[in-house]
Amino acid sequence: MEKSYERISPTAKFVAYARTFTDIPFAKEMAAESGAEKTYRKLAGSVEPTARFLPLWEARYKATDRILNQRGVTQILEIAAGLSPRGLAMTENSAVIYVATDLPQVLEEEQTIAEAILAKLNSYRLNLHFQVANVLDYESLSRAATFFKSDKPIAVITEGLLPYLNNHEKEVSTNNIYKLLRKYCGI
Repeated sequence: MEKSYERISPTAKFVAYARTFTDIPFAKEMAAESGAEKTYRKLAGSVEPTARFLPLWEARYKATDRILNQRGVTQILEIAAGLSPRGLAMTENSAVIYVATDLPQVLEEEQTIAEAILAKLNSYRLNLHFQVANVLDYESLSRAATFFKSDKPIAVITEGLLPYLNNHEKEVSTNNIYKLLRKYCGI
């Protein structure tokens, strides 16, 4: 029996709502467009994210951005992006190519939300891409990477995915990422 990862999807809204308590660009817009607070309340009740999880999620997000900025990588593949506002923020810079990947349902919702936010800003981003991919399937990761220029390094990032994977799946995912990095170099 194949493991179902769709149960992970509600956590994207859970984290999206928690990010509204931060200064992360586009976090409030992503949460509002997705109805994230409703999902958060269903999962957490009256416990506010500031009580326990918010500092971890905010630090993780900002540390990832800091590393990307320090390394000067302008091609980013985010695995299991969820409702990350990173693509909207990073692609304000036209030199950045950002590809959000996730399972079909989550990715479709993220793309719809991002397009709605950009429409309100009267903006369109040719450097913002959405591609269905599963870290356990190298071919899907490889398809997602076709948006990148082969002569420039890439960064492969993910936040919060690994706790959902067992040891074998972690081995498969790291091998798939390694293969991608061998092709494009990067971090």
